[in-house]
Amino acid sequence: MPSTRTKRSVAYARTASRQQADRGAIERQLRACRRAASERGLTLAQEFADDGASGLTLERAALRELLAYVAANPVDYVICSDAARLARDYQLFRSLMRQLRTCQARVIFADDVSRDATTVAQSRERS
Repeated sequence: MPSTRTKRSVAYARTASRQQADRGAIERQLRACRRAASERGLTLAQEFADDGASGLTLERAALRELLAYVAANPVDYVICSDAARLARDYQLFRSLMRQLRTCQARVIFADDVSRDATTVAQSRERS
């Protein structure tokens, strides 16, 4: 019998500078994540945001919190506005994808509904 458990998701937003966050970039990203969750019938359990944090490192407070949350709770999807919010470096991106897959979580990009983390990774490998 198929599972009737509601699919749970978390949202992640990031800006590289506090000025971007001050101009509402974090809220715009989270709004897009909320919309994507709603359109897919997902329950958005938690939101995480790093403002003024480089995408060239995984040493980000909210990202560490997100990874700990996903490891400790049933989460089906991590939603972010686009791949660059997760990582600006391909190897870091792959590392994050491995960590999330270990926890059985998939990634959805709210601003690009035609692509998910798998297709982004594949296109980056070909580049």
